[in-house]
Amino acid sequence: MIPPAGEVDAAAFWSALDDGTLLVAVCGACGHRWLPPLATCPRCASRDVASAPAAPAGVLYSWTVIHLAADPAYAAETPYTVGLVELDDGTRLYGRVVGVDHDDLRDGLRLRVEIDTAGEQPLWYFGPE
Repeated sequence: MIPPAGEVDAAAFWSALDDGTLLVAVCGACGHRWLPPLATCPRCASRDVASAPAAPAGVLYSWTVIHLAADPAYAAETPYTVGLVELDDGTRLYGRVVGVDHDDLRDGLRLRVEIDTAGEQPLWYFGPE
């Protein structure tokens, strides 16, 4: 693992999320896209890193259905799904999958990025496209 070069100011990320836009880090050297924001590319170690809006949709790559919540705050929501979604721009993100019955989950299922700004901290999740 390549250690990050210094602190990252994530204020722009959180501000954009508050406004309904999910930003991802983009490497100017190799084109890799990722979250969370880091000062160096985790693929090639370049420090030529910028932010760009994430693609609004993608496909379900993998998932798990959580039946026993690790945190009591989520106990009332079990069972729930956490998925790894490959966005159309190549970014892979983890997040909750909502609005899809567990029996309907499958590789390649089209999902869109949704942003919930109702709570104290905005969160992204994935819903049916």
